[in-house]
Amino acid sequence: LNIIDKYKKELGYNVIRALREKLLDAGDVNSAVELSLYIRDVDFIRQCFDKIKFNQPEYVIKFAELLIDELCAGEAILVLNQIKDDKTVDHAGLRDKWAEVFALALIEEGEVQQAKTICLDGFKNRCDVVFYKIYNRVEKVNDSLGLFSGIAKSKGFPFVVLFLSAIDNYGKLDSEIMNASKNEIKDMMVLLRGSFIRSLSSELYRHGYACSATLLRRVLVEDSISRSQSKYYTYAASDMKKSIDYSKNIVWTEKVPSTEEYFKSLFVEHKRKYALWEMMLDKIDGLAIEKDSVSYSA
Repeated sequence: LNIIDKYKKELGYNVIRALREKLLDAGDVNSAVELSLYIRDVDFIRQCFDKIKFNQPEYVIKFAELLIDELCAGEAILVLNQIKDDKTVDHAGLRDKWAEVFALALIEEGEVQQAKTICLDGFKNRCDVVFYKIYNRVEKVNDSLGLFSGIAKSKGFPFVVLFLSAIDNYGKLDSEIMNASKNEIKDMMVLLRGSFIRSLSSELYRHGYACSATLLRRVLVEDSISRSQSKYYTYAASDMKKSIDYSKNIVWTEKVPSTEEYFKSLFVEHKRKYALWEMMLDKIDGLAIEKDSVSYSA
């Protein structure tokens, strides 16, 4: 289809239709349907669906999307119901997409409550933010953010972090991070990549949440040190420097102690990791290390 897309102006729709007929004559129904989806030929796909009963989930779902676009949402629901219990939908990793399109079709048909149920069930699967966005289109009264955040958190702390970052709700995300337990933070570091946490920290800081941004950078410092390989100490020093930058105007708390206190706690635990402290000294102005102590002044 990439080739056809490139040359569609030269080929013209008549040539594409002729190619489609040859594919159909040769028994290649899937390719014929794929071409029909490309040129949005609803009538042809409808005939194939009714007579030949093509059932490849990807094409059935795309057909339903096309029907919704053509204001035939009721028919889209019937089409989607044909593969509702088909295990090939799950095997192809398309269950969330099926539920998404089904919910949209239901909304178009005025079946709002059923659509909301589909969205909630779909979100419980993998916390795909698309279900929250669809739900939010029709829920005008109740707190859908609290509802969906609760569902995500019930699956584990990393899921609520992913969800809130996906919808750019940094106020709620800041609250979740600042109130997270040590085990929840640990789970987050196991499941989420360091690069993602760094980006999250930067976004929190950019949106005015310096405490949680600082906390995440310190978590990254500890994660790099815990790997016990000197090649990660560069990351630890870099994240420590960034945490200092982020914390310049915050009020210290038990959760986020002063930079000097934090350095002291690191030193007590890791003072024999000489390569680490060499990296820290090289990167951070105001840091001083003696045989059995560390100090810092901004």
